[in-house]
Amino acid sequence: QVCPVGSNYGFSLDSPVNSDFDLALKGWATVAFGQFYIYSYDLNISQYFGQFNSFVQTESWFRYFKKYGTSCVVRQGISDSAATCFDELRSYVASRLLWDVDKSHEELAYDFIEHFYKDAAKPMREMYENLCDQYAAYQVAVDPGVGLITGNLYNKELYTQAFVAKQDSLIKEAMQAIAPLQETDAETYTLLKNRIMKEYLSVIYFKVVYYSTDYENEMDEMKEIWEYYINYFGITAGSEGGALPEIFK
Repeated sequence: QVCPVGSNYGFSLDSPVNSDFDLALKGWATVAFGQFYIYSYDLNISQYFGQFNSFVQTESWFRYFKKYGTSCVVRQGISDSAATCFDELRSYVASRLLWDVDKSHEELAYDFIEHFYKDAAKPMREMYENLCDQYAAYQVAVDPGVGLITGNLYNKELYTQAFVAKQDSLIKEAMQAIAPLQETDAETYTLLKNRIMKEYLSVIYFKVVYYSTDYENEMDEMKEIWEYYINYFGITAGSEGGALPEIFK
């Protein structure tokens, strides 16, 4: 069992950033080709409401594992709680790539968004793209360590006021996109609303924790949404082994 626990998931494994694991895996491949497996620790252990920066590199990592004779990949995400932050998208894309590493991560992500969010696919895709772009810019300009499992994902340089406001506006666009379904297909409306609101939880977190004065008139509404959907989805932790954060006091 080989675990890239200290690697940076925001870079490919043949990047100089990940040279230690690159050397280790090549060594294991030399002596045990096809007879070892990877235990991939794909989460930030201390911060669940911020995205973990591994989306874009998942494709390159799996191709790398195959190249060096990995027999199996066990990929752990958040395991002690339900999770927000496009968790369903992450699982879908990783599962498809594990079966066929020649597929495109981007195409799989867009395929998932189109079918999972249906009428709200356009704003939810833009929300996903905005997130990936924000991480890419931050990683280059501020902190290349944003893809570490112990990385500091909670700071205003990453989750800027403009970024949080944009994600917030896209959630509202998504809700507007499904609004007609209230009259024509109430069951689908409820299904899609729940899926959108799950992603809204991480937006609420940063609105309240960092920019509460900008959203004072929304506090009661956000608290109601937060408490309902945290309970609905069974989200019980804010970090590995940690309690759920109390953001409304």
